[in-house]
Parts: sequence; C-alpha cells; structure tokens
Amino acid sequence: MTDEEIIMQQIELIRESIRLDWKKLATENLTFDQRKAIREDLQMCISALKDLRARLGQLSKRPS
Repeated sequence: MTDEEIIMQQIELIRESIRLDWKKLATENLTFDQRKAIREDLQMCISALKDLRARLGQLSKRPS
C-alpha cells in the first residue's frame, strides 16, 4: 500500500467518524455534557483531517 493510499484510508475513517458524530447529535437525546464531548471529538477529527490533507498535499509535491 502506498503512502497516498494509507492517508486516503485514514481520511475515510475520520470522515466516517465525523458522520457518526453528526448523526448522534441530530438523532439522540443527549445531555449537555454528552453533546459537548461529541463536539470536542468533532473538533479533534476536523484537526486530524486537516493534517492528513496537508500530508497528502505534500506527497503530491514530492518528485516521482
């Protein structure tokens, strides 16, 4: 598996985690603390997603 494929797989895993978090926020009757924890998790996922996208961009700039 190439570095690009590994990063794309990680991106897909994070995107699925984000999707599930949003689904929980939209459909479950959560307490304030539960909603806060999910929002914090979403922020970490978004940060990780940005980092992976940057790494993917760096890979595309590498000479072949």
